[in-house]
Amino acid sequence: MRKFLLVALAAAGCAAPTESPRKSDGDCIGLTLGEAIESLDLTLEKYPVIEEPPGIARGLKCLSPAKDDVWLYFRRGEAPFNKRAEWSVDNLKTLRVIGIARRLKDGWNVEGEVIWYYHSY
Repeated sequence: MRKFLLVALAAAGCAAPTESPRKSDGDCIGLTLGEAIESLDLTLEKYPVIEEPPGIARGLKCLSPAKDDVWLYFRRGEAPFNKRAEWSVDNLKTLRVIGIARRLKDGWNVEGEVIWYYHSY
């Protein structure tokens, strides 16, 4: 019996790792921004913080591998900032995604809570 168990464990260890499927935008609601950025294979824009109104961070602007604009939103008032009213992107990445907007050729695809007037055209 022990021999069988060892062989079974060895065989399981040699199996090809299963890759989890890439998440869709809607699947990322509730993840941290960092997890969503990684799951969707996004890169941050040069000036990534979405401020609305000015001085209130609401999300991060990213680009997809296909060069789609992807905006990830978090709850208003959750963004910690320093004495100079600057945000650390690393701190923002710990906040939970409440909405995602992706610009496609025919307009914006929106999931969850976003600032609608940015994505209504």
